[in-house]
Amino acid sequence: MGPLSAITNSFVLKTLFKCRALTSRVSQPFGMGLVPVQDTHGRTMSFRQPLLQRLTQLLPTAGEKLRSLWQREASPDKLALKSAEEKLKLQIAALEATVDAVIITDREGRIEWANPAFTALSGYDRSEVIGRTPGEIVKSGTHPATFYRDMWNTINAGRVWRGEMVNRRRDGTLYHENQTITPVLDSAARISHFVAIKRDVSEQRAHQSELENYRDHL
Repeated sequence: MGPLSAITNSFVLKTLFKCRALTSRVSQPFGMGLVPVQDTHGRTMSFRQPLLQRLTQLLPTAGEKLRSLWQREASPDKLALKSAEEKLKLQIAALEATVDAVIITDREGRIEWANPAFTALSGYDRSEVIGRTPGEIVKSGTHPATFYRDMWNTINAGRVWRGEMVNRRRDGTLYHENQTITPVLDSAARISHFVAIKRDVSEQRAHQSELENYRDHL
């Protein structure tokens, strides 16, 4: 049930309670004329409009309230929010479908999200990588400590890091990837997350190695 439905239902209930209160004070409806209101001794004290006339008068007020509620629900801010939500869904769908591996980590490098291309590249299920760092699951040990230190110094300074890395799949095989790591800033301009986009270039490197070996034997 949306907010508009909840508010509308609340208004209808309040109207029904008003109708019940009206009928409890009225003896018998006299068509569309006035209805006598009697005291506890059965003496007529005054006359009131019957329930049908009272509801007829309430309906315009109800319509105005419903129109006001609809205008608030369809306000520019809420329409803009709905548009932003639709765009976000589209962007997430695009990240899910892209052939490049994509991971999003927190400031400490713990993975918060990974797309299917990353699970296919690394051999790990998404549930196995969430909360862990890439270094814990795919680090190959090929690169020296200075390689990773320079990478972290770059992204912690708010700059984009680009480079090639050798990582290890779950089955133990190595693969080459071109990687771009981009810092994401929060509203206070502080780094909150990192987005890493990875492309498998193992086949290209294998062909390059074969070509170099061929040239060495000429």
